[in-house]
Amino acid sequence: MKILIVGPSWVGDMVMAQSLFKSLQDLYPGAQIHVLAPGWSRPIIDAMPEVSETLDMPLGHGAFAFGVRRSLGHALRTSGYDWAIVLPNSWKSALIPWFAKIPRRTGWLGEMRYGLLNDVRKLDKTVFPLMVQKYVGLAHDANVTPNEFDCPAPKLVPKKSNIDAAVQRFGLTLAQPILALCPGAEFGRARNGLSGIMRRLPGASLNPAGRCGCLVRRMIGLPVRRFVLTCAKLPRKIQSRNSPGKRRCRTRWLYYLSCIVWWRMIPD
Repeated sequence: MKILIVGPSWVGDMVMAQSLFKSLQDLYPGAQIHVLAPGWSRPIIDAMPEVSETLDMPLGHGAFAFGVRRSLGHALRTSGYDWAIVLPNSWKSALIPWFAKIPRRTGWLGEMRYGLLNDVRKLDKTVFPLMVQKYVGLAHDANVTPNEFDCPAPKLVPKKSNIDAAVQRFGLTLAQPILALCPGAEFGRARNGLSGIMRRLPGASLNPAGRCGCLVRRMIGLPVRRFVLTCAKLPRKIQSRNSPGKRRCRTRWLYYLSCIVWWRMIPD
């Protein structure tokens, strides 16, 4: 089976999409999964072994460009896709699989996408409250609920070259575990989530010697004043580096930090 995934446009959503990719591989062993997504997300997708190929979306977030979508869809007609899964909810995001004439086109109804999708799901947020459940649910039949499936955790597989580059760039050492924290959620309670985590982070729990290189990075240039103040209160034996990001760091961060660790410590 050959599956085209129309991917999301945000870093966190793309990481969560790996739960869908893992589920598809479990349900359809040997399936070829191709992901159509913004070019900046390629370093993340390259660290997902479930994905066979990444296709760069030539349009930026929010761009309609009907003609470009039609041309890209026509170009994909000869690719032999059996199934398309559209993760964004916008009407325009479903155009390319429709123009590509992919036989099965799955997604949530979103912006009234009847016709563009022929396996359309109506979302009940009380049944699918989490984004990752919405993604993984599309791998299953329409009548399957989150009570009947697991959402496998994302696990990026880093390239050694990216690890070496990050270690050199940020002056780290692999002799100690590395904890990479990536604050900067755009909305919701996640803004302050890391502050609570850091307050509960005793240095002694990080390794037997109680030492850890702690690399703190802001993902997309959002304010993290409260988080930085929390970091200032860390025990001195935990070495911290606060490296505020800029919009450009989407690419730089993807190549380096996300390829080291995502909410995990590198094991000894």
